[in-house]
Amino acid sequence: MEGSVDQHDPNAANDSRHNVVISNTFDGRHLRHAILLQFPTHNNLVADNTIVGSHLDAIDLHGEGEYLNEIRDNTVIGGQRAGIALGNSGGSKNKHDASGPGNWVYSNNLIGNRQGILVILGTPDTLIEDNKITAGEDSKAGIEIRNAPGTTLLGNHITGGTDGFWSIRLRDDRGTDGRGKGIPTGIRMESNVIRQAANGIRIDDGEKLTMVKNVVDGIDGSELKVADGIEVSRSAQR
Repeated sequence: MEGSVDQHDPNAANDSRHNVVISNTFDGRHLRHAILLQFPTHNNLVADNTIVGSHLDAIDLHGEGEYLNEIRDNTVIGGQRAGIALGNSGGSKNKHDASGPGNWVYSNNLIGNRQGILVILGTPDTLIEDNKITAGEDSKAGIEIRNAPGTTLLGNHITGGTDGFWSIRLRDDRGTDGRGKGIPTGIRMESNVIRQAANGIRIDDGEKLTMVKNVVDGIDGSELKVADGIEVSRSAQR
């Protein structure tokens, strides 16, 4: 699903919106991405699709301002990169960075991907809610947040993984050719359930971070690792 470069007028004749991708099955062995949204396409629905394998991020909001999209009830299995990703570095020809605000990623079943969900390069105000993430042997993170201001992680269930896996990880974003560099800011982690996982929550960088009512249980390694100097609020106030 593709909009037009620099087209931000939702009333324009060539605006990209209200598209639906439902109940498809993708064999990802020869796919870079299975479902891709790019340029400021918005108010689209991606739901009930099954994707087995992919070489890059399976469901990808491609880092050109995609906003207010709904990604729900999809199953992504065994991707070499993220099951669902928001923000993309692009290449030498198309220099991408952040997706737009207000995307909703919920109730997806993500199994054995490198990252279940990845948000990067300044993508703002994403709601990541009620996803079920099961890590495999090669998984690195259940949910990985880099420069993604205002992201909320709410009620996600994460399990599995081996030694190097972290269920939730916050880390700095090196950007891409100077674009999208930054740290996690204004991130809220609430009512997430991490059980029978290799490791729990790791915070390497960030500011204005909040953790409330998360459950971390049956962890093989570390339940919580916070880098020196990082402050995390435990307040229940919104």
